[in-house]
Amino acid sequence: MASSGYSYNGKLYRPCATVADENSFFHSAFGIRAAEGEAYSDKHYKVRRMRWAAFLTYFENEEIPVVLADILIGCFSAKDAYKHKSIRDKNHFESYVRDITMAGQPVTKQEVPILSTLENIRIVLLSNEGPDPVVTVNPNIEILGDYSNVVEKSNEEVVLCLEGNTFTRLELVGEDSTSKPLRVIKNITAKEHLQHPTSCLLRYKKGGSAGSKGVEFQINLLMVLLFNSLRKLKDWKLSTENNKAGKFDDAILELPESAFLIQAKNKEKTNSKITLNALLSTNPNNSFSLPKYFLSYQEVKNQFKGKNTIIICTNAGIDKTALECLDTSRICTESVLYCADDNCSSHTFNLNILSRLKRKVEIYCQDKNIDQSVNTDNNLKDFLKRLQFYSNYPLGNNNKDKDTEILVSLLNCSGNFYGHISCSEIYAKLMKWFQQKHGIYLTETTANAMFLEIKSDQYWQKLDKYGVSFQGHLLNVQDKTQLYYVNAEGGYVLQELRIHHSLRKYKSKILYASPDGGIELQKRAIEAFELPCHTFLIFSWPEDGLEESVVAEICDKLRNTLNQYEKKKVILVAKSDKLVHQIGLNRSVCGIIDESVTFKDFCQVSQSKLLKEKVVFQGKEVSLEELLETQTDQDKLCPETLEKLVQGEQIKVGRALDEHIVGYYIDRSFKREIQKNEDEKEVGNKKIELILENKMYEVKDKVILIADEAGMGKSTILSHLAKTIKDKYPLVWVIRIELKDYTRILQKLKDKKIVDIIELLDSKDATKLSNQLEKVLFLTNKKVVIMIDGVDEISPDYTELVIGLLVQCQKGANFDKVFVTTRPNMTQELESKLQVKSFSLLPFTKRHQIHFLTEYWAHNLKLDSINKKKCEEYAKILLQTTLSCTTLYQQGEHHFASIPLLLTMLAEIFESSDRLEESMDWEGCKEYLNGSRLTPKLQEKTVSQKYTRCLLRRNKSSS
Repeated sequence: MASSGYSYNGKLYRPCATVADENSFFHSAFGIRAAEGEAYSDKHYKVRRMRWAAFLTYFENEEIPVVLADILIGCFSAKDAYKHKSIRDKNHFESYVRDITMAGQPVTKQEVPILSTLENIRIVLLSNEGPDPVVTVNPNIEILGDYSNVVEKSNEEVVLCLEGNTFTRLELVGEDSTSKPLRVIKNITAKEHLQHPTSCLLRYKKGGSAGSKGVEFQINLLMVLLFNSLRKLKDWKLSTENNKAGKFDDAILELPESAFLIQAKNKEKTNSKITLNALLSTNPNNSFSLPKYFLSYQEVKNQFKGKNTIIICTNAGIDKTALECLDTSRICTESVLYCADDNCSSHTFNLNILSRLKRKVEIYCQDKNIDQSVNTDNNLKDFLKRLQFYSNYPLGNNNKDKDTEILVSLLNCSGNFYGHISCSEIYAKLMKWFQQKHGIYLTETTANAMFLEIKSDQYWQKLDKYGVSFQGHLLNVQDKTQLYYVNAEGGYVLQELRIHHSLRKYKSKILYASPDGGIELQKRAIEAFELPCHTFLIFSWPEDGLEESVVAEICDKLRNTLNQYEKKKVILVAKSDKLVHQIGLNRSVCGIIDESVTFKDFCQVSQSKLLKEKVVFQGKEVSLEELLETQTDQDKLCPETLEKLVQGEQIKVGRALDEHIVGYYIDRSFKREIQKNEDEKEVGNKKIELILENKMYEVKDKVILIADEAGMGKSTILSHLAKTIKDKYPLVWVIRIELKDYTRILQKLKDKKIVDIIELLDSKDATKLSNQLEKVLFLTNKKVVIMIDGVDEISPDYTELVIGLLVQCQKGANFDKVFVTTRPNMTQELESKLQVKSFSLLPFTKRHQIHFLTEYWAHNLKLDSINKKKCEEYAKILLQTTLSCTTLYQQGEHHFASIPLLLTMLAEIFESSDRLEESMDWEGCKEYLNGSRLTPKLQEKTVSQKYTRCLLRRNKSSS
């Protein structure tokens, strides 16, 4: 040893013999020595490592407290394997935690603050070297963050020295060196102002230790006992490391008239076999020594009520040498250790072993100062009668998948009343219960509380994932309020998030009673709420469809609990305060929170996050921030919309436009008569303004009136204009309606002087404003472009109503443009009322006609470039022939094919020949392309007949 003495607080300390291995910190800080001269040794070091690892594992999915993060950064830097690794990297963090569980990894000086806090003891480190000869480490509650095991200030102190990587216990020179174990430091579960009575918890004296593998096997056994108890037993209580059970302390299941005392033995070698010699061994260190277990049972058998069953459960097999003393059977479903595994067997001992066991007990007692009067045939027979031996038990053979399958099957058989709880979550809770310094029985009530805590943890994690915070706190938990009513008319999730924000630092003390699990789950939550570890109950109340007797029962339970425990608080989230009145507490301890959540309630970071959320605006994703440009508009968002945004639900605004604009569409041009200016172009005596289609949205007039004959393509143009405007201005809301589809609502409202545009839109599902965000956007300044098609196609009875509607749109600040189409018969009246000049359409030119026919057939017949050229020749000849044979019938200044509707009909008719007409003297475009003729077979007589068909179809369409 490098130093013979150390000075601290004016006193001289000397090193004491301490086990100097990789666990020297635990031996020196917490170890004891059985006799003078022996080294300090801590037999619980593996459990302490497991507790340490479990603490850090908690923060794999939680925010690491700032103080702990700083310490861990130092811990990583002190270890070569992690020197350049980040504590934020999940893989590196998990690897570090795994190393902690390995007994071969020494504790570093940087890790001492964590262990000081977890073990609740002040540690003084002395050194004769380095810049810090004296380092005092006190338990620091800030290291724990939200971790539930909160410690009180400790008065216990241990003085150590550190040389290299080895810690050594120091004691005062001249002090009696006979060592006593450190006292157990009280571990409280809440800060002083949140403490509750503990009378409802059943306690026992706890001790014991096990290696990490043994602990895992032991926890799995406890899980099996828990599931089987829930499945078929009543009034049970489960304990572990119970001092009154002697060697059978790994798991004790007590019933009113019986008890099961279980010793769990996990062998790391999966092919281990238990021999007869091992069973009869007189070595106290032998895991399966029956003499040892017999004597232990004699000491504890009167500690338990009624009929006792003692069990040794192991994953090892039975050697054939031991089979002569055993009667073997399958494990039945009524066994408390039942699990579905074909290899596992249950054994009882026959009397063939009695005489040999008696001799071995005599030998075992020699030189051990043990009273041999208990070694009687009656006691031995009673022991063998009560003893059960489980061999080849699963859950300890390093087959995680099989273990999980077995446990899940048992969990489901036990009812899994809570739903969506995994075995791994239950394992973690049992591990935490196992690691408690004080023994608290697990009962049906505390097990239910455990499951509800898991559900609450899941709920908390779900709220955490939403990633939003608020500007202030909804609740003041320091006041005397016991029952809060939080109005959930705008949605449950937002209010629960506000509660979550207010209670973040009390997470471990909260139970959440979700309506999803039904009323029975909520009843169990109220029962579990009575336990001292729970201070807050968040109670989401569904209200609908419940019988009055059930509601009365819930109210009684809540009232009784709050009257009994004045420090407990219930937060009732409901759509009305009816339940508050039925509970009937004094108004002075009730708080009403009636206001809904608004956009302003969120903190600035969360507001920015929500504004970046995507909404589907007319079929395209855009951010909310782009749609709602002003703070005023943002503040109008209702709770239902905010809740959808927070939950990441898709929000749709407006129907997607019809994007089926065919590839043979021809961009159009418009004309109108205007007052003469420098941009005018005179045609005869008329003053004409010409506008290309792609410039129509830029016309200064707010109302664009398009008036022309049937068949000129007004409806098609509106569809194309809608798509063009939407593509160029994606944040504009383009709404196109065909007025004839709204005849029913117009008829209903014909006696009114005016119809509101929203009323009209809401009358049909296709244009209805279906959510609050749509209503906000629709009323946003210059947000909407509305296209009203076919004003002339409605009954004259509604003309005044429709004109009033158009004037309303013209004056509405939310409308950026209003497009209106009509036939010429209503042009004069509309121009007069709207104070605009109408546009008409320029007919197709010959170039347009050839292009249209060529593209139409190329699209429908799926032509390549060579056939497309040939198709163009067919179009030219068809148009020439049509011109020749229709000259006599043509009226006006334009050719028949200059009208889009008629040209489309012509394209349809001449696309291919009818089968019945194959022998006639004409061929369609398709036949011409497939044939060998240089010029198509088209006679004027045939074309004339087809022309007549077109006119008939046009007249029918117009009527």
